[in-house]
Amino acid sequence: MIAFDLPTAYFIAGILYVVMPITVGLLLRKDSTGTVLPWCAGGVVFGMSLVLLGSRKHLPYWASYPLANGLLFAGTALRATALRLALGRPLHKRWLALACVAFVGVYESLNAVSPIARFIWGSGVASATLIWLGFLAKDVHRRDQSFSAIWVSRVYLALGGVLALRALIAATGWEDPDVLSLNPLSVLMVLFGVLAAIVGNLGFMGIFLERLSRTNLEQATQQARQEEAARLGDQIAQLDRRRSVGEIAASL
Repeated sequence: MIAFDLPTAYFIAGILYVVMPITVGLLLRKDSTGTVLPWCAGGVVFGMSLVLLGSRKHLPYWASYPLANGLLFAGTALRATALRLALGRPLHKRWLALACVAFVGVYESLNAVSPIARFIWGSGVASATLIWLGFLAKDVHRRDQSFSAIWVSRVYLALGGVLALRALIAATGWEDPDVLSLNPLSVLMVLFGVLAAIVGNLGFMGIFLERLSRTNLEQATQQARQEEAARLGDQIAQLDRRRSVGEIAASL
């Protein structure tokens, strides 16, 4: 039986998170809505955090703890910003930067209290941000009736739920407060992370393409209406000319 190596799994998931958003960004490079850039940047940042987490045994504390968790939060927040832009509810960059600084500051201050408190803070905030991202995708589904958005919502809600459960169990003392602690929830969290990397990026591309198709359909419908109105106008003008000729002939 092959043993499950958690650091390697984090590393693979991180590479997947980096590669797929870059691919999506290249495919949707003609985007004019401004939503693709924060989504893809968020995926790359999130992937870098997973690589740092997976390489924790070989990295200094500042890189594998505060930096890795800060990037995890920032990556999810950037993706949430992309969905807010898609919904017409932009998030100011200053508030996003302040939130990231505050998250890392509290994370570091809790390090002096206990590793459990630090782990609960990091996992709890990351879980809340992922769930927020899932509900934003749900709002996109409600507004646009997007089939792709509902899958994005489900996968991120599931990932956020597993992470919240992991933090809750660590708070009770049943599991070690470490992301590299091998247990069924850690394995499930990595699997959902890989699933989110695939479904999330494909789903976002689907949202974009669905919106593009809907816009093209609306433009084609509007153009058809304009052409029909112009054709009817020409017919009315022609009938009016005939009536005028008939009136002149009758007068003569």
